[in-house]
Amino acid sequence: MKNLLLTIIICLFTLSSYAQEKITTELKNAYGEEKYDLIISEHSTKASEYPAKAIYYIGMAYYMKADDNNVIKLMDLSIEKDKTDPDAYFIKGMTFNYLEQFDKAIESFNKVDEPVKVNH
Repeated sequence: MKNLLLTIIICLFTLSSYAQEKITTELKNAYGEEKYDLIISEHSTKASEYPAKAIYYIGMAYYMKADDNNVIKLMDLSIEKDKTDPDAYFIKGMTFNYLEQFDKAIESFNKVDEPVKVNH
């Protein structure tokens, strides 16, 4: 019985990981095909459920549509889920730069190369 339960748990984790990779790949491909409106309409309301890189691609769709407030919101969410990905910091910095909020832009750009602190 314990082996069956363990097997079921492992299968669920594997399926969850696969689903996260699949949505990220789908969004990356849609972004590459410049389907920004499709990305926004089908995925923006579910962004908080997605992994960091998938959220990044939703934010990039907003970036390409020049919707700066949503770009910042989504890059913040992506950063919250993965503080190690420099792409979200860079796009956030670019957006603040465009909004002429240069102090915030510099702060975000500085985090692109900032080493990640690990607590032991």
